[in-house]
Amino acid sequence: ERLAHAVGDPDTEVIAAAVSGSVAKYGDDDAAAEAACAHAVEVARAAGNLHWVANSITNLAEVAYRRGDLALAEERAREALTIFRAVGSIFPRHHALSTLGYVALDHGQTAAALAAFAEGLEVATELGEGRGIASLLAAHAAVALVVGEHDRALRLLGAAEAVREKAGHMVLLHQFRHAQTTGAVREAVGETAF
Repeated sequence: ERLAHAVGDPDTEVIAAAVSGSVAKYGDDDAAAEAACAHAVEVARAAGNLHWVANSITNLAEVAYRRGDLALAEERAREALTIFRAVGSIFPRHHALSTLGYVALDHGQTAAALAAFAEGLEVATELGEGRGIASLLAAHAAVALVVGEHDRALRLLGAAEAVREKAGHMVLLHQFRHAQTTGAVREAVGETAF
């Protein structure tokens, strides 16, 4: 990141900052993730790279969600979606949609959550992006859990795990939410069924 900055390569600098933010996010270091992603937004805006602006705002939305700031998470996810749609960028629109879905689910709006998760799953499937597909299947499991469809939630989690494993990804989008859903489904159906 520093080398890219030193040689005046804003595209590489923004990608490096965004990747640093993602690594910090999945390492549960929200402060470092927020700083790196905010820097990526700043550099991407200066370079006119709207795709990376939206990508980094999407990561900032997930950090806000993890911190429990649903209003900021929703605001950031909507901003990212607006930019993705304006520039015709499809990847990683499904990530922003998953954040919106979880915010809706936390507000008790299951229909809105399902709509966001379904659109995200459609986008991830169109891209053939295994981690996104697995993440959105797990998100659907969270909705099934909330509405008391525990067996369906279990099947969706199984499908998500199979896709995740085939894709070779270690973590899903909103991994902490996936872990919560998995634990709640395990408790609901019992260890033997799980």
